[in-house]
Amino acid sequence: MSDLAALAVVKVYAFLFPVYYIWHRWKEHGESPLAVVDWIDDHIPRPVTYGSLATFGVAMVAVWWVHYA
Repeated sequence: MSDLAALAVVKVYAFLFPVYYIWHRWKEHGESPLAVVDWIDDHIPRPVTYGSLATFGVAMVAVWWVHYA
């Protein structure tokens, strides 16, 4: 498998796992998909959440820059 194909697989699964988990919670427990946001807000400090999202964004830009630009 080429590196680019492996990267595509990782990106797809990095997106699908959280989406599946949210869908499963909604179907099994009737819990709103937005309850995940409330859970994150209750359990993880906001600077950690924002820093994680920013780091993920920078990493995705770096991957794009290296492989596609």
